[in-house]
Amino acid sequence: MNLFWKVWKDPVWSKVISALILLAFPTLFVFIKSYIADVGFIEYLKSLLLYNIQLWIVILVVIVVCVGCWGYVNYKRSKEFRYDKHSYENDIKLFESHLKDLTPNNSIFFLRTNNFAGFSFHLSSLSELEKFFAKYKDDPRIEFFHPQMESSRQKLMSDIDHFEDLLCVNTFPGSRDDLQTVPPEWETENPKYFWEVVDDIHTAAKQVCKDYDEFVKLGKRVIKY
Repeated sequence: MNLFWKVWKDPVWSKVISALILLAFPTLFVFIKSYIADVGFIEYLKSLLLYNIQLWIVILVVIVVCVGCWGYVNYKRSKEFRYDKHSYENDIKLFESHLKDLTPNNSIFFLRTNNFAGFSFHLSSLSELEKFFAKYKDDPRIEFFHPQMESSRQKLMSDIDHFEDLLCVNTFPGSRDDLQTVPPEWETENPKYFWEVVDDIHTAAKQVCKDYDEFVKLGKRVIKY
């Protein structure tokens, strides 16, 4: 099911699947009707294709389809978010604040490059991420007016929370202050569990970086920053 949704969200494959679905329904209809009429599939299909339709009916259908498409497009446009002066100023200030408090060169860079497979790491490497999360997670005043921006921000916050939970449960103090590690002895005692934990942490770290990148790129597009 996850594979289906992944393919469906792809802009190319979604169109291919839609076309196949649209083709399947009339094909099934012809098959059922030919079976009920006890006529060959090809013969019944030919009879449908050669069926005479009055011109006024064709023109009427075209007009109805065009009017329907025009109405749908206008409806979609009416539902699109549009900034006014106040909402734009709020969002640009909030976006600037987020970019200032979580940069690509500190905690995010650490997440992109660090190997958590039993190697000690400095907790201070994640201090920027922790401060960012603590600052923005529970303040009801912090919200983008633009729904896509707010949705992207919420996903970033949720995935940071998940990543920090994984570290909290699966890493422990190392040999010196500020050092933390997934216990390396787990690799010997229970290698399957060790690599499951490491893979989960690496996956969560990559997801946070991906969310951050998407949030920044989205902000640059919709806020024109």
